Amino acid sequence: MRKIIGTSHISKDSVVAIRKEFESFDPDVVAVELDKDRLRSLKAYESGVTVRNPFALLISFLQNYLSKKTGISPGTEMLTAVELAEEKGVDVALIDQHITKTLESIKKVSKVEKFKVLAHSLMGVFGINSVDFDVTKVPGEEFIKKILFRFKIIFPGIYKALIDDRNYEMAHKIVELEQRYEKVLVVVGAGHKPGIEEILE
Repeated sequence: MRKIIGTSHISKDSVVAIRKEFESFDPDVVAVELDKDRLRSLKAYESGVTVRNPFALLISFLQNYLSKKTGISPGTEMLTAVELAEEKGVDVALIDQHITKTLESIKKVSKVEKFKVLAHSLMGVFGINSVDFDVTKVPGEEFIKKILFRFKIIFPGIYKALIDDRNYEMAHKIVELEQRYEKVLVVVGAGHKPGIEEILE
């Protein structure tokens, strides 16, 4: 049995939802969208693994910019899930691929596509400014699907590196966990939840 929670990395609502689901679901293992280095960074109260990749720095900048609007640091909800598990003696599984593998995939994306990402970011993150969007809340399922569709069409290489490849990696590890544990609580970003569920089905 599994329960997948889709979170926003900068939303207090996500922290509340994780605490609620943890108590009601009573998992045997908590699987989180982290690798060992990103978890280590969160525990050290850092924003993430220090890298020189310009694209990764752009993502970090955007997350930190939005986090100032919500009052919560990026990744707080993931750290909350890990700490709850540790407090209650529940196993923790890090299911995301290592950040270096993701960055290597991004390096292979054309410079033209990377420039398009930068240009769109400067104009407004993928058109979010043109719709009614509250950064303090976890986006709704339909909104997420709309944004993911636009992202995939406009930035296919980046989408594969940031979303598709990681979804398959995490889904594979979830299947392995289900063979070992009766109740698996999965905590991933809301943008990953639809794809992971589709792969698992």
